Amino acid sequence: MKHFSLIPLAALCLIACGKASPIDGTWVIDASKLPAGAANTPQGKEMVSKFKAEFQKGGTCKLDIGDGKDYRGTFEVNGNTITIKDDKQTQTATLNADGTITMPAGPIMLTLKRS
Repeated sequence: MKHFSLIPLAALCLIACGKASPIDGTWVIDASKLPAGAANTPQGKEMVSKFKAEFQKGGTCKLDIGDGKDYRGTFEVNGNTITIKDDKQTQTATLNADGTITMPAGPIMLTLKRS
């Protein structure tokens, strides 16, 4: 897992018009859903321990992937599709029936759970 592969998650943050959304709150990586062995590598452990996505009422979000940078953007939830946008890119994620969020991050699919 490369550090830059999480940057699309910064996009995990369109405008929700001030309404609460089903994803408002803080989310972390579900290490049990990473590919076999990935959570046990030094990079995987660091990613799991430092990653945090905060989705806020009004459609803004903030992402901390542990690299010392502050990623901010906007998000919109339409059904089970989450569209996340920052100043450089747009990312799509899925809100699953079990309450988790899945999204691509480079070559892997990340599963996020509420913190």
